[in-house]
Amino acid sequence: MTANSVFEQVARFAIIIAATPPIAVLLPFLAGIGYLIQRVYLRTSRQIRLMDLEAKAPLCTNFLETLAGIATIRAFGWTDAFRARNRQLLDDSQVPFYLLQAIQNWLRLVLELMVAGLVVILVSLARYVFPSLSLSLSLPLSR
Repeated sequence: MTANSVFEQVARFAIIIAATPPIAVLLPFLAGIGYLIQRVYLRTSRQIRLMDLEAKAPLCTNFLETLAGIATIRAFGWTDAFRARNRQLLDDSQVPFYLLQAIQNWLRLVLELMVAGLVVILVSLARYVFPSLSLSLSLPLSR
C-alpha cells in the first residue's frame, strides 16, 4: 500500500466516524477480524508457495535431463515414456498453483463480505438512527 492509499483510507474512516460515531465501536472488532484473516492467509500462502517450488523442481530437472539426452531417447524409442512422465510432472506442478488461486479468491470473498457487512451497518445507521447524515456518508462509500 502506498502512503497515499493509507492516508486516503484514514481520511475515509475519519469521515465515517465523524458522521456516525457508533461505528467507532465496530472498528476495533473489524481490525481484529482483519488481523486474524491476514494471519491465516499469510501462513497458508507461504506454505502453498513452498509447495509450488517443490512441485516445479522435478519438472525442471526432468526437462533438463530430457534435453541433455534427447538423442539417446530418440535412438531407443523412449519418447512416449518421457512424454508421459513430463505430462505427469506438469500436472503435479500445477496443483499448488490452483490452490494458491483458490486461497486468493477466498481472501477476496472474505474481505468483500466484510466490507459489505460494514456498508449495510453504515447505511442502516444513517437511515434509521441518523437520517440527516445520509449525504455525509456518500463520500466514503462512493469508492
